[in-house]
Amino acid sequence: MFGILAAFLLLEAALRLAGFGFLFFQEYKNKKNMKDNGGYRILCIGDSLTALGGKNSYPAQLQEILNQKFPDLKCSIINKGWVGAQSQKTASELSQYADLYKPDMIIAMTGINDIHYKGRFDLKRRIISLRNLRVCKLCSMLKLRISDKATGIAWHGSARDYLLLAWFYSNHKRFQEAEQVFKKCIKIYPLKSVPYIHMATFYKEQGRFKEADEALKKAKDLDKNISLAYIHLVSFDRDGKRLEEAESLLKKKILDQPLNDKLCGSLALCYEYMGLYDKAEEYFTKANDLRLARQNPVTRRNYQKIAQIAKKNRARFICVQYPMRSVDSLINIFTDKKGIVFVSNESSFRKAVRDSGYDEYFVDTFGGDFGHCTAKGNRLLAENIAEAVSTSLKE
Repeated sequence: MFGILAAFLLLEAALRLAGFGFLFFQEYKNKKNMKDNGGYRILCIGDSLTALGGKNSYPAQLQEILNQKFPDLKCSIINKGWVGAQSQKTASELSQYADLYKPDMIIAMTGINDIHYKGRFDLKRRIISLRNLRVCKLCSMLKLRISDKATGIAWHGSARDYLLLAWFYSNHKRFQEAEQVFKKCIKIYPLKSVPYIHMATFYKEQGRFKEADEALKKAKDLDKNISLAYIHLVSFDRDGKRLEEAESLLKKKILDQPLNDKLCGSLALCYEYMGLYDKAEEYFTKANDLRLARQNPVTRRNYQKIAQIAKKNRARFICVQYPMRSVDSLINIFTDKKGIVFVSNESSFRKAVRDSGYDEYFVDTFGGDFGHCTAKGNRLLAENIAEAVSTSLKE
């Protein structure tokens, strides 16, 4: 019985460690920044594009740029990005952050996960504190584990729990442990394509392209109803041989889902790789037109709420569009645009990708036509935002 209890507690602790570790270090850095720099406080909110990157994240690089530009201002950046966050979470927690940090400026980049999860998943509910694990809950879980053991079925966390833990290990350069967790997730959920896609991305980052291809092929075989594997085909092409395959697959998917802006953006990116810039422009435009015509009401409502909270707290408000995408769909959210500064990351990223290659600026293609940024990508993002901050400060 003690062995079962210990094993369960270790599993429970491991699955929560990723969230706890990330939040602890994020908050430690935020407090240190405020203590070391004081002065002008800028609160950055959003999803993984804001949260991830450590010293190379866009908020960290933005602080560096602004303190070089305005040494007397002594800017301190507070990074409250959350991996997997939807705009609802970003907006709902802003009042709390505003009361806690008293920001002079709020920078928001959010909404991409509203499309992915459609309100069905809140990461905060997954990463719960161990102190909330009551004795009765522990006993019921142990009972379930024992009864399942008798039937030969073991208790497991969700696929997302395992993927979160795997990426936590990877981000801390514990690659062997990360790979083991990815494999464990696939063993438990062999019919899900998403774990294979994550493992393929992990292998790609390790330079293990053959294994990445194998994992992606498996994801593609399993991917009957979603488009993720097709989108990732583009970023895994190393020598151009599969670009035509990716083009064909994406075009078929677009016929099935003609209103899917993400697929159109991915096909545009495919044409960029192929050097067919006129076609790339056609599909980038089509993707942006779809976003303008079919704006997510959840994203719209939450951005408006963020603007209201910023105004209430007398904080300057900066809205940042995702890389590669037109800022028009973001501007279109607001009827009253007074006092809001919008940041476009379309032309600068499009030019950079065309000149130096996609992999210089992004590590994946989770957004279809953009992905999580490399250090260089985050630098460009920070530079574009710094320009907007400078404009706002001079007003």
